[in-house]
Amino acid sequence: MKGLTFTEFVEVVEQVFGKKAFKTLIERIENLPISTGDINNSIDFIQYVETLPTVEFISMSSTQFIIDYRSPRCMGHVCLDLIKGCATHFKEYIAVDMVPVDKWGSHMRFTIDKR
Repeated sequence: MKGLTFTEFVEVVEQVFGKKAFKTLIERIENLPISTGDINNSIDFIQYVETLPTVEFISMSSTQFIIDYRSPRCMGHVCLDLIKGCATHFKEYIAVDMVPVDKWGSHMRFTIDKR
């Protein structure tokens, strides 16, 4: 089963470049000589990833919390989707504001307001 983020990526690529271009992209990725070493369990995988994102809670109240998200891979939009997905899962209504803290996008600040 494909994740929501990947599914949305597939839809965007297919809309912008066409289904044939997406199929070609996948075929090229599958043929890349990528070595993951000896990954046999979650500990091995975490050590392979090396640089995990970090989340720091800046402030929290009953209706709002602010977090800083840092990722050397600049995946703030993935974090945003995870926050929204959590709210959907728990049937909560929230407003999320995502602001880049640095010019590279590796440090994002999220303000989450419960409604």
